[in-house]
Amino acid sequence: MSLQFAEHEYKIVGLYVTRLLCDRAIEFAENDSTKITDPQLLLELRDILETQYQDGITAIPQAQLNANDSFSGIFEDRVDSKLTKRFKFAIAPDDEISYSLVNPSDVEEFADSLRSASHRASLDFVAQKKASNCTKGIACGGSCISAKKTCRKNADAPTKKKIAQVRTKVKAEGSSSKPQKTKARTKVKAESGGLREKIKKLRGQYQEQTDALRKEYDAAKAILATKIVERKTQTRAEQKRFIDAEQALLAKEIEYIRQRDKLVTQELKKSYKDPQPQLHHGMSESEDMWSVEHEGVRYHSTGSLDKNHPLIKAISLDVEENDPLPKSLTRYTSDVYFSSQRNRDDKYWEKTYNIKDFKSAATGGNGSVVYYNGGSSDRGTLIHEMGHNLATGRYGATAPPESSNYIQAAIKDGDHPSSYGRNSRAEDFAETARMYHTSPDLLKEKSPLRYQVMKQILEDENFGG
Repeated sequence: MSLQFAEHEYKIVGLYVTRLLCDRAIEFAENDSTKITDPQLLLELRDILETQYQDGITAIPQAQLNANDSFSGIFEDRVDSKLTKRFKFAIAPDDEISYSLVNPSDVEEFADSLRSASHRASLDFVAQKKASNCTKGIACGGSCISAKKTCRKNADAPTKKKIAQVRTKVKAEGSSSKPQKTKARTKVKAESGGLREKIKKLRGQYQEQTDALRKEYDAAKAILATKIVERKTQTRAEQKRFIDAEQALLAKEIEYIRQRDKLVTQELKKSYKDPQPQLHHGMSESEDMWSVEHEGVRYHSTGSLDKNHPLIKAISLDVEENDPLPKSLTRYTSDVYFSSQRNRDDKYWEKTYNIKDFKSAATGGNGSVVYYNGGSSDRGTLIHEMGHNLATGRYGATAPPESSNYIQAAIKDGDHPSSYGRNSRAEDFAETARMYHTSPDLLKEKSPLRYQVMKQILEDENFGG
């Protein structure tokens, strides 16, 4: 099924490259072509195109390798909150790079608007303006040409080598079919469901012992409390009874936690895959990360996979709650990465959001989530970032369009779900998704219309949102 979106719907937050999710895309591919969806390959393709388009590419929503070894697709340059330049590009078999504007009239209108009164984003959302060398036209190599012309440049030797490498990688990727991936993830989901049952059973085994120890602890504590109230001297035997009861209860809880984490580690190791270089979102360089799967989501990290790893702790706590993340969220997120690096785009977001020393905890988009600075996963942050992927899956972009039910509800609510949600429409949506799961009563009180729309989005796949 082909999806069509208005120009203002193509937006992106915190990423250079994005794509449509839900196994749907804008129809552009030629017959017998291989669609490029791997984030790393899209990043490499972006670098190739930017050797000529030097104003900077913010998104590649569609790309493919055709049967004749040529590349074709769409790339975008988000110049301002009011303008996203969209280009149809091609890389010929002889490595000539060409591209032309799909929306030249929008560029002309935008250039005219710069001479008129300045515009403001509705509902106090921050206008995320990006510097551009060719405001009235398009970048072509080191110069600007008319918005109605096509840029054609031959790749230099280093770029030709990169193009050849990407061709080889895309062909290798094309040998893996989507049904195979779906089958693998379905299997892991079944295993993860069993993990929750195993943890529940383990907790039950310890519960009876823990309850007996807690009963003794409460009784010993009550005796000491009574002595304090009655101003009587506590005997050594009474004090020893309390200390022994407290230590026994604590030891049993620690024993359970160790057994729980050991069980989680054993289950996750069943899906363990050896380290592979990963480079996503705002990472400046690749990092070798192993991966495991949990309830249909792949988790990638560094270090030793044992019961002391922060990821094991995070998944253990999640599993113990016996409250899995909603499928309406996880269906749009395939991978979560834990990077030791700082987000290379922090300076951009510091300026955009006007937050001094802004430091990203994580970013979401392109069907994945990246945690920075060696951070660990907490439920609220993960849901927020998955909210960006939910928006992309439903709207084709992290920011809901002006005409969406969500933005109309946001305008009528007249406030933001949180202070961080004020930064942009994308963050407003992600914060609503987070609060819907972590503090629903507060969200319903502060933003009742957002709450209702989010409820429909999550519960009804056919609801437009």
